Amino acid sequence: MSLCVSRIRKRLACLLVLGLAGCGLATPGTAPEDAPRLVSPFRETALVVSAARSTLAPPGPAQRPAVVEVSPMAWRDGTVTWLGHASLLVRQAGQSILIDPVLDTSDEGRVALLRRVGTPADLSGLDRLDAVLITHDHRDHFDSSSLAMLAARFPEARLILPRDAALRTALPFASVERVDPWQDLHLGALHVTAVPVVHHGSSPAFAGLGPRSLALGYALRGGGRAVLAAGDTGLGPVFSEIGARLGPFDLAMVPIASGDPASVFGHMHASPEDAVTIATRLRARRAMPIHWGMFPVIRVPHGPVVDRFVAAAQAADMPTIVLPVGGTVPIRP
Repeated sequence: MSLCVSRIRKRLACLLVLGLAGCGLATPGTAPEDAPRLVSPFRETALVVSAARSTLAPPGPAQRPAVVEVSPMAWRDGTVTWLGHASLLVRQAGQSILIDPVLDTSDEGRVALLRRVGTPADLSGLDRLDAVLITHDHRDHFDSSSLAMLAARFPEARLILPRDAALRTALPFASVERVDPWQDLHLGALHVTAVPVVHHGSSPAFAGLGPRSLALGYALRGGGRAVLAAGDTGLGPVFSEIGARLGPFDLAMVPIASGDPASVFGHMHASPEDAVTIATRLRARRAMPIHWGMFPVIRVPHGPVVDRFVAAAQAADMPTIVLPVGGTVPIRP
């Protein structure tokens, strides 16, 4: 009994830290830069208590992605490979791009709710790397040990991240470039646009109070193809603006977990149904789910998230592609 109580206390402590660090900046329908900079202590308490009740309740059926060996198709131009969670390899317009690479299989230094329940794809055979794009500096998207390994293997690559993201250690990439929402840059023939999303990164302030760093998504256009990697986000009208300015997209990679219950997490995470709405607003021709099945903090108590995503997509007449970890799909069929 005492062991059970101890575990519950540890989980509540983790939730308190995560709640204070990760809640309250953005609200549904707002871009991060328009959100309040100071959270309400009453709202924070409600968020943490609600999260604790949701987490301590019996979870719904878990879904774990299948894992396959990365095939030679992943090295072809015009493809996307899912590496697990929000990590992606995009080969487009002659460029080899990694987005949010979290490839280190070690859980050393991770808090309990960010320890793995899945395995990332093995990229030991990666032949070249031109750039790494970081959406924001949360640990499940910005892994310093993975970045250090990549910088050692591919020192000629460029590291691109939000302007105020916390770079925790110096990395020997050819360049480290900070970008703002709607900023454009070119990687050879590939046109990359950083786009705003409804999410945020970490805060340097005590207990997560005060300003938080921005989170971004990335639109990649070139070689006659267009993709959008949303990283992590809640639902908001900004995606209609992105679709109008930069779409349509051949493929949208959208996050499907962490959005339940919406009253607690909807201000910064998308549910499976929200993810379909995001893809629709982006004017995507196909949608691919990411941000699921890798970390226990992403476990959702309302049933399998992928099944819900596919059902919502069918209802919206949105074609989908669900990949195993290590699976590769052509950007344009």
